Amino acid sequence: MTLLSVRGLHAGYGPLEVLYGIDLDVNEGEFVAFMASNKDLAPYLVFELSQASLERHADDGLVELGKLGRLGFRLSMDQVTTLDFDVAEGEVVVILGANGAGKTTLFSIITGFQRPTSGHVRYGGADITGEPPHRLARRGIARTFQIVQPFAALSVRENIAVGSHLRHAGRADALDAASAVGESVGLGGQLDKSASVLTVAGRKRLELARALATEPRVLLLDEPMAGLGPVETERMIDLLKRLQSRYAMLLVEHDMHAVFTLATRWASGACA
Repeated sequence: MTLLSVRGLHAGYGPLEVLYGIDLDVNEGEFVAFMASNKDLAPYLVFELSQASLERHADDGLVELGKLGRLGFRLSMDQVTTLDFDVAEGEVVVILGANGAGKTTLFSIITGFQRPTSGHVRYGGADITGEPPHRLARRGIARTFQIVQPFAALSVRENIAVGSHLRHAGRADALDAASAVGESVGLGGQLDKSASVLTVAGRKRLELARALATEPRVLLLDEPMAGLGPVETERMIDLLKRLQSRYAMLLVEHDMHAVFTLATRWASGACA
């Protein structure tokens, strides 16, 4: 049964004005490269500008030659272009693309953190495009994040309970559900420890546990193997294989061994 369907999805930024506070000297014949610090935009904001091209920009009132206090430029860009795919229960569908290609943007669109420029996302036959994240979580769509940020002042069990509270209003019930999820991902012996003492591998499992605790049907995994060594990567692969039959999974991952081990299908389309 198809749970998640994406059709004609497109996400763009344009026109976009980006301003920097910079100081530099530009001499005739020099090339100056400007790069964004925002990781999602960086691949699209790299420029090599000659003195002449700076003069052309200056004609538009965007920059001043010589000593620059602020530099502005305008551009249009696409981060996700025309993606079409379905994800069914028991499948692991993989999204591949270079850093900055729009993979995380795709996840943000599906989970309601961003709206697409065009196209739609359907879940169980219903159009969910643009619904807020909390409503999509209640429907049964959960995601992990590439950069794991646990609540350091809480225990591992309490961190997982942040997810389980979605289905269990009472604290005791939520903590019981969190304990069961923690056991299932291999964190049973660390449930009462502070989340701040977990290793990278432990934090990755905690991130997965928080998503699983919302009791989803669709699970979006954003680079769950990032930062793991070979042994921990194999353990995470084994864990995801055990979970596979219970969920429809959409996976973003750069570890090709993990990709080829887990993937049942590739998404159709392009991340720009």
